[in-house]
Amino acid sequence: MSKYERLSRLLKIMTFIKAQRNLRRSDLAKKCEVSVRTIQRDIDSLVYAGVPVFWSKDGYEIMPDFFMPPINLNLEEALHLVIATRAFSKDKEEAQQRAIESAMSKVIARLSDETRYRLDEILDAPCSEDNESEQLHNNVLRAS
Repeated sequence: MSKYERLSRLLKIMTFIKAQRNLRRSDLAKKCEVSVRTIQRDIDSLVYAGVPVFWSKDGYEIMPDFFMPPINLNLEEALHLVIATRAFSKDKEEAQQRAIESAMSKVIARLSDETRYRLDEILDAPCSEDNESEQLHNNVLRAS
């Protein structure tokens, strides 16, 4: 493995942790296609390098506003971006879906903590596939 591959994985780990709450080592290992032990070594390296990675009660987190300031999308804007991304990627090949998911996770990682938390709550609510976007939009209106 080259040092560039490791650096790329370290940046992916930081992006995944910022984008998605409650990720465990096993989740990160699966996303990065490496062992849990490798993820632990990578997290140790990030901490040693000064990245404020810490374990909360449910998974890894990085201190808010570390690295880059948040994107100032409100909840409705963020939700519509997710809905549009999902609709666009539905009939795409797996490689394209992974790229789209990766891009979306980078955007979500830069949302403010409050917007990201509320977006997670809405996206975790059960929806039927028939009218998912309408149900998600109604969930935003109820949450506002």
